[in-house]
Amino acid sequence: MERKCSIILPKDIGIITALTGLGSGFRVLDAGSGSGATAMHFGNIVGDQGEVFSYEIREDFAEIAERNVKGFGLDNVTVKCKDVTESIDEKDLNLIFLDLPKPWDAAEAAMDALKHGGYIATYTPFIEQIQILQRVLKKVGFKEVESFECIFRGIEVTNKGTRPKTRMAGHTGYLSFGRKI
Repeated sequence: MERKCSIILPKDIGIITALTGLGSGFRVLDAGSGSGATAMHFGNIVGDQGEVFSYEIREDFAEIAERNVKGFGLDNVTVKCKDVTESIDEKDLNLIFLDLPKPWDAAEAAMDALKHGGYIATYTPFIEQIQILQRVLKKVGFKEVESFECIFRGIEVTNKGTRPKTRMAGHTGYLSFGRKI
């Protein structure tokens, strides 16, 4: 897959899927498309009955994401060169996922675009970001606001003994969630 930026790792996508109940037929907005990897994961999960809309502010990244989505053969993923902090075209979304430096800038638009019971999920690399994000999400009216760090470490089994592997995908970022209730 062509890419010029980092992608969200499967360990983090798994947590997003599990905590939001993401499934067949869901309508999802992914903002901060990058190469489109996360949108493609979501597209596979929501299936033919679902839709994924992926917003990317950078035209060069949006073009890469579009090529990757087409190359992967997903008809249920639409890539838009659009700034999610300005507006969200789609309504009644089940999930809005934001991989942005300042995800709180899209909090109000996300609240308006989500259906009742829908989730906002964000990915941020720094703890200072989640401090601001949690305050803003609560102020806008999101409930069940929580943040997590997902550590995924394999186990090494040898004749000498069993122990955690010495190399692992350690800190990738923080996942934060809120729900429109």
